[in-house]
Amino acid sequence: MPLTKIVLLMKLLCVGCGACITVCPASAILPIVNTGYFSIAIDEGKCISCRLCLKVCPIINYLAGNTPSRLFSPYILKTYLAWALDERIRYRGASGGVVTALLKYLLEKKIVEGALVVRMKGLDPEAYIARSVDEILRAQGSIYFPTYSIKSVRQIMNAHGRYVIVGLPCQIDSINIMIKKNILKEDKIAFLFALRCHSVFAHWYLDYMLHLLGLEKEEIIAVSSRGFGWPGRIFILSKRGKFELPLIGGNLSVWNPLASTNLAAQLGCTICANHDGFGADIVFGDAWLPHIVKTDNKGASLISILTEKGLNLVEEAARDGYIGIQEIPTEASQRPIPNRNVTEECLKTYIRQGIVGVLARHGVRGAALLSIYLLFYDQRTRNLILKLPFKTIAKIISWRRYFLSGIESGRAFTKQ
Repeated sequence: MPLTKIVLLMKLLCVGCGACITVCPASAILPIVNTGYFSIAIDEGKCISCRLCLKVCPIINYLAGNTPSRLFSPYILKTYLAWALDERIRYRGASGGVVTALLKYLLEKKIVEGALVVRMKGLDPEAYIARSVDEILRAQGSIYFPTYSIKSVRQIMNAHGRYVIVGLPCQIDSINIMIKKNILKEDKIAFLFALRCHSVFAHWYLDYMLHLLGLEKEEIIAVSSRGFGWPGRIFILSKRGKFELPLIGGNLSVWNPLASTNLAAQLGCTICANHDGFGADIVFGDAWLPHIVKTDNKGASLISILTEKGLNLVEEAARDGYIGIQEIPTEASQRPIPNRNVTEECLKTYIRQGIVGVLARHGVRGAALLSIYLLFYDQRTRNLILKLPFKTIAKIISWRRYFLSGIESGRAFTKQ
């Protein structure tokens, strides 16, 4: 595939991991927002055509077939329900504060020099290297927008000591690629913590949520990370006061019908091959277990441990009183199952073979599914759709699910 086309794909399918910014020797890449989506801009005058950005881009690697399931053979050693024993940390966390508690343990025991984390600063995520417990606490909660946080790895490359990377699966993939290609020394990274990810939201989605709340972006002073008990809330501070946005529970929630279909996501997220965090030491996710959902208002994480050093860390932190753990029955030989994502297959076919290829391989329903995502990517069409009342949009989404049920059950797939 020609270089120009690959670069265009990298811009189109950007998920905002920041890896390309880190490795660019000419500092020719900058984060931007393009037609309502997070992306990158490449200064052609500075670009030296070294192709390092393409080599570390997780999405380009997914398209090339270099998926984590091929690069690694991860097996779940143990699965735990885990939570911070410090009640303040537990309450402020998105799901039990266990990541924060483990980072606090690592810093206080002087096992690491710092951790790559992200916090909200006003309306924007800010990635930084936290070197103290106070700095770790400022990063509590989940952020659902691209953070470009891997660009901060440059600081780790030239710093003393070992560090923890906390990131989404795509960001963990980019770190592993950098290590494999000797761009980043393996001994600089003590642990990789992956946050299990459904997708990250496009830039336009925040504007739309503010619209549903009756707010204009110019009025907003700050947006919090998700936290404050289970299942968590986001607070929006505006010139007219403070507004609460729950995680779930109707139209005015973060994960409403529009978001849960991935139509509000970065386009690259729809072809992610690693939602479950292959390549990390520990994978953290919300504990959507029936007894937790019904009875717990403080929060807990469901953590999958993939390496021996990850297992030792969790058990030592529990022994020393930083976290509480409850083992969930898991066979030691159980291997995470790669996601079989219909949209991923349709979009990959479209990129390689065009709409005719999608029709031939996935049928009319496959073409319809793909068209919906491409319509949302077009700014003018998306703005027209979003002018509809939200209840109407929700009904259309329900109809879409019914119409595409053949695809969802796998009947429209051509056997690979």
